[in-house]
Amino acid sequence: GLAGEVVRRIEPETEADPVALLLIFLVVFGNVIGRSAHFLVSGGRHAANLFLALVGATSAGRKGTASSGIMSVFRHIDPDYCDHCVTSGLSSGEGLIQAVRDAVVLTQNDRREQRNIPPDPGVRDKRLLVLEEEFARPLKTMQRIGNTLSPLLRLGWDGQTLKTMTKRPMVATEPHLSLNVQISKTELAHHLNTIESAGGLGNRILFAWVKRSKCLPDGGSLDDQLLQPLVDRLVTAVQF
Repeated sequence: GLAGEVVRRIEPETEADPVALLLIFLVVFGNVIGRSAHFLVSGGRHAANLFLALVGATSAGRKGTASSGIMSVFRHIDPDYCDHCVTSGLSSGEGLIQAVRDAVVLTQNDRREQRNIPPDPGVRDKRLLVLEEEFARPLKTMQRIGNTLSPLLRLGWDGQTLKTMTKRPMVATEPHLSLNVQISKTELAHHLNTIESAGGLGNRILFAWVKRSKCLPDGGSLDDQLLQPLVDRLVTAVQF
């Protein structure tokens, strides 16, 4: 299929594992198309957003190389998406909501009490792809008492509304959240605790062991002209 053809076109020019290329392609494509395409399971709406963790040796896994190769293809399709809907730096649940927040609407009480609440138009595009090259850092953060990152990530995978229970809550309705994170085997075993692994965030993540496929001392080179026929077909698939 189209995903396999993209991988086969990129694979000779990169040291990345072809498994990583394929899975990242599916993660990015599922985020680009938004929440329109979905399955209904027991009355629940399941969109195409995926959580992926690439597990491998610190340097020999070539996990970051795989991400850059696939993102270069999607930049040909929608550079605005790549500039505004792709981010990194997971640290808190509030920060996650901030990236896909709703607009702030002032109520009559707000105006009457003259609260100092700045206007905020919010984020109209609720697609968010988080690329995290050091997933061990967020996993350590999740273990702190009071940190809300893990439960909000789980809600984001489900496509449910994200919000904080504060006096002036932050809200993000209908988020379309995808993850592409990277971690070493040792860090994963050390930081993914039993609760997250068995019943929380861990069972929402697809884990893949990846390694370097080849050695290219002089690097590789992707020819845009060779990619163009696949890019055209990919544009058609996204529009569909």
